Amino acid sequence: MPTFAGQPVIELRDVAFHYPDSDFALAIDHWIVETGEQVACVGPSGSGKTTLLQLLAGTLVPQSGTIDVLDSQISNANESQRRSIRLREIGMVWQEFALLDHLTVLENVLLPLRLDREIKDLRPHRQAAGELLRKLGLENRVMKFPLTLSQGERQRVAIARALVRTPRLLLADEPTGNLDPSNKRNIVDLLRDYASSHSATLVFVTHDHSLLRDFSRTVNIAELNSHALTAQDDANA
Repeated sequence: MPTFAGQPVIELRDVAFHYPDSDFALAIDHWIVETGEQVACVGPSGSGKTTLLQLLAGTLVPQSGTIDVLDSQISNANESQRRSIRLREIGMVWQEFALLDHLTVLENVLLPLRLDREIKDLRPHRQAAGELLRKLGLENRVMKFPLTLSQGERQRVAIARALVRTPRLLLADEPTGNLDPSNKRNIVDLLRDYASSHSATLVFVTHDHSLLRDFSRTVNIAELNSHALTAQDDANA
């Protein structure tokens, strides 16, 4: 098993988060992910796996504690700063693909670049996006719309969109949940191969324990969440 050293890509300290009017709470005392690690996060439905990814991406902000991501304290950054980090440094892949049906495959892939206000001309990026789609076996789907694609093809488009800016951090929220076994394996291999070849860090949420052997480390969210552990101890008292 490889070892990892150096500046952590992710570090959480004394993080506490809860949704209003909900019994759910996430509390993480200390958690580190090193550069180049490929971490699988597991846990039952409702354990906080997606919430953790949203905190790492800066789409949610904790009520207390600090979250450092890619040399930035994302928990204390303003919305504009968090958005900039997401667009330029983080690739995100979701179970439901999150593609826009009215955009072509190429337009969906280029969307993170289009949303970056500092990029005025997309033309230099179109060739790179096309090459990425070719590597993913989608060269004949560039001008198609998402609803005309298979589920496996749509997930590969979502991965191309996540990789188009060569991110240092990949966050994947059950990206294989809706796929058949063959496509499931292809998606895992695509993400892991990218992370390995670019020294990128991968945090991969899954409920499929058959995939865990592929990752350098497995984290059980229910065990990471000190609030859940405290609640369980109280229930057993």
